[in-house]
Amino acid sequence: MLKITTLNDLLDIDLDITPVESTEPIPKALKHTVASLSQSNNQYSRRSYRLLKLLTVLANGETLPTLRRFYPTEPLFADNAFELEDLSLIEIIPLFTPTDEIDDYKKSYPLFEADAAKLLRVPKQVRDYVRSLITDEEYFDIIHRSADMLFGTKWREGKVKLSQKAKLGMRLAKPLGPGNEHTVALHLLREALQKEDDRDVKQAAKLCIGYCRNLYDHNCFKDACLAAEEIYHVFFDKDYPKEIIDIAVIYGESLRMTGKRKETIELFQLILDDRKEHITKDVEASIYLEIALAYETDNESVASIAAAERVLALTEKESASFLHAKAIILGFKGAGDEAITSLIQLERKAKKKDFVVLSNNILLDLIDQSDDVDKQLSFIERILKSNSDDYNHIRAIIKKAEIILKPDNSHMSISNRDRHLLCLAYTHLYYQRLTSLFNRCHTVLWQIMKQENHSNYLLRIFRHSSFLWRILGDIDRESNYLKETECY
Repeated sequence: MLKITTLNDLLDIDLDITPVESTEPIPKALKHTVASLSQSNNQYSRRSYRLLKLLTVLANGETLPTLRRFYPTEPLFADNAFELEDLSLIEIIPLFTPTDEIDDYKKSYPLFEADAAKLLRVPKQVRDYVRSLITDEEYFDIIHRSADMLFGTKWREGKVKLSQKAKLGMRLAKPLGPGNEHTVALHLLREALQKEDDRDVKQAAKLCIGYCRNLYDHNCFKDACLAAEEIYHVFFDKDYPKEIIDIAVIYGESLRMTGKRKETIELFQLILDDRKEHITKDVEASIYLEIALAYETDNESVASIAAAERVLALTEKESASFLHAKAIILGFKGAGDEAITSLIQLERKAKKKDFVVLSNNILLDLIDQSDDVDKQLSFIERILKSNSDDYNHIRAIIKKAEIILKPDNSHMSISNRDRHLLCLAYTHLYYQRLTSLFNRCHTVLWQIMKQENHSNYLLRIFRHSSFLWRILGDIDRESNYLKETECY
């Protein structure tokens, strides 16, 4: 596989969604053990077998509280999981996050195995065999029941409600990628397309789009990108223009947020060229805003301003998109007093209209253009006190740490709250692989731990960071920090 793809991309591929014929013989002990459950006269053992089949389909594993009421009339219990574990048919894995290992501010975190949430997962060899015993009817039943469990009962209306676990992406033990939610949503879409049932296709499409939008809105940009990419390509050559455009917008947004700005521009240009007649004015404005932001990050002023001006022409004055486009144009006017004054006025207008993300984006621009430390920290506190903008909270707390850790600001210190927020940011960036922000977060946490002489935390941080750098191919950075760990 590594001959045709990178390790980073390979880790994002779910290789176990569909069963494959194995050339290896199935161990007799495994056949006997599974048969002892499937043919048992004991009702609890039969429930254990149902749990085994359920976890075989949900290959990324699940927690018992999530699975307990999967079959309302025959609930699953801890004893069923213990029976499967005793038979070596499942693994019970404590779920820890990097935050749990490097943050001692919140003593309530599950630093001990007894307190951690547990993931139940079937090993691959067992899963491959049990999958061959599951009929198509059983498989479809599990998939459809899983939709209500994973997305809430209103998913058919496009109202997707993800579990906190799925939104935060904090399943250390799960394979990297969107997980069971993606498997279930994609199966329902493919099943509907295969049946050529227009109603079911649109219903499944609502689920897929709502699922991806939910991931994106909860800052799970990598997961949103992986999920939206596959759904987009499943839909691409089908006659569902509205659904294709909706999923393409999320895919393009996620590409930009994961640093793939060139791909973002290419995708949106393709949509604008090929599906112009199906694009509403609002969607066209959102596409041009994404293009403007992609060019802005790469400091391509002419292209960014041109796209931003298209947004101004397509949107109502005082709308969030209109003000955002104006902010982009003002940002290229430099750090002069007039431009800064205009940005401040724009930020006040955004705040007054409760455009929280836009207000915080402008504040972050103002922080970069200011040399006044007190003013910078004041802007940062305003961002941290805002609601529903976790991504900019991450950017703000990293920026605050960078400011405080400057030699000129040695009289300042990082509070326990700030350190806790940095650890949470580190965990989120680690899972979502937002490389630039992750590296900055690692750097400030490393400096803090060095100043506090916490050698054990330094080694834990290095263990997590080095894994990510290794799969991303950043060997030089890993080597440099490895040399530093040799001192501890």
